[in-house]
Amino acid sequence: MFFMEKLTYFLKLTQEELKVEIYNYLLQKKLRPIYEDGFLYAEDDIPILLVAHMDTFFEEQPKQLFYNKKEVNYKKRDK
Repeated sequence: MFFMEKLTYFLKLTQEELKVEIYNYLLQKKLRPIYEDGFLYAEDDIPILLVAHMDTFFEEQPKQLFYNKKEVNYKKRDK
């Protein structure tokens, strides 16, 4: 259940909060991330570039998240 709790935590973050979390994680891994407006980058030994759009996160933090095991996705519902 730890994974689901952690995933829910990250899904509730704003775009900027998520960027800070990832930046701090990269620092803990002894990398030297470059934190600029519009991107976050860290170089390592493995020749892989991961690109992800953070602007797909919710503009406002969701009050509730609903998980559908059949579709394996999260949906925001505010009432």
